[in-house]
Amino acid sequence: MTGITEALALMSGTDQQKAEGIRMLRRLADAGDTEACLRLGTMYLDGNGVSQDPEQGARFIRLAADKGDPEALFVMGTVYEYGDGAEQSYEKAAECYRKASDAGSVDATYALGDLYASGNGVEKDEKKAMELYLSSASRGNPEAQHMMGTIKRYGLDGEDADLAMAMEWFCRSAEKNYAPAQNDIGEMFEQGLGVKPDMEKAVKWYDLAAVNGNARALCNLGYLYSDGSYFEKDMKRSFECYLKAANLGDDFAQLNVGQAYMTGEGVEQDASEAFKWYSLSASQGNPYAMYNLAGMYENGDGVKKDVQRARELYEMAAEQGMESAKDDAERLS
Repeated sequence: MTGITEALALMSGTDQQKAEGIRMLRRLADAGDTEACLRLGTMYLDGNGVSQDPEQGARFIRLAADKGDPEALFVMGTVYEYGDGAEQSYEKAAECYRKASDAGSVDATYALGDLYASGNGVEKDEKKAMELYLSSASRGNPEAQHMMGTIKRYGLDGEDADLAMAMEWFCRSAEKNYAPAQNDIGEMFEQGLGVKPDMEKAVKWYDLAAVNGNARALCNLGYLYSDGSYFEKDMKRSFECYLKAANLGDDFAQLNVGQAYMTGEGVEQDASEAFKWYSLSASQGNPYAMYNLAGMYENGDGVKKDVQRARELYEMAAEQGMESAKDDAERLS
């Protein structure tokens, strides 16, 4: 049994054995073992089995990356891209991703494509981004496969829409249990995009994506329960779906949960809860939540009446294109 194997085996045991496994990993990492550096660095970055310490994590990851390990180079790229454990730098992230990609990391190839698509750390180049996405997708990266499906579905980045190819890419991604692709297959079946409309298949894919924690799929199911066109109308089930998605941080779901609390559909009416969920949605830039919050401030529903704050929120919603919000802001001026 190698040192790494023994350390990992200990970490699956009792608390005392876990502590010994971590100490063993630390000794191996301090001695320069690349895999130990990567394992320990990732643990510190995620707070998995140790107290979270991004700077300590980045230090160990950098040791492995300096030896050319492709996975460590990729992780170091994420450290620089998001500033988690090191000063944020898109340029250094691009450098790490490029080295990792050249060493065979399909994850890094995809991440580098994102930088070229956005122009962060590199000169914006959509053609180069497409080449990298396709390279990563062709080598099995499910996120890249989903991206290729999205590009083909909507005809993005100068590509012609190709629904059959979009479905092919989504299916390849979904086979790897990638929840966003599973949801998109459901939408393709529901809307009849490149396939014959089939609500039974759509719901099957939505259910699978929802089990895998996809907020958009939960919202799709929430809508179907409230709409009553496929399921028997069930506002309580609809609310439950939206609440799960809202707790995953989806702003549209948070808006709908707020609306449910405001109207008492599917849940007991509670204006203070409505205010809470509208606020969460609005903080993510949702103009409809801003508009609804403005109405609550204007009328004193679930919050102390504040016409000035109501006007500010109407103006914020209007800035995002809501004509009715513009009229209301002017009305309160």
